[in-house]
Amino acid sequence: MPHALEKFEKLFIGEQIKKARAKIGMTQKELAKKLNTSQSVIARIEIGKQNLTIGRLVLIAQALRKKLYIRLQ
Repeated sequence: MPHALEKFEKLFIGEQIKKARAKIGMTQKELAKKLNTSQSVIARIEIGKQNLTIGRLVLIAQALRKKLYIRLQ
């Protein structure tokens, strides 16, 4: 079972998603449609209240025309 991201990490990731989405002029509703989910799920992701899997992050990155990089420090 995947581990949930910590609160700070989820919030940071959500903020990055929101910035990327806004930069290309995409609404939450448009992103939700691309991901076959609801606008409320996107809103929860962007405020750090939704758990995400790596697979879901990959799909979000693709929908936003971005690359996903993961670093271990």
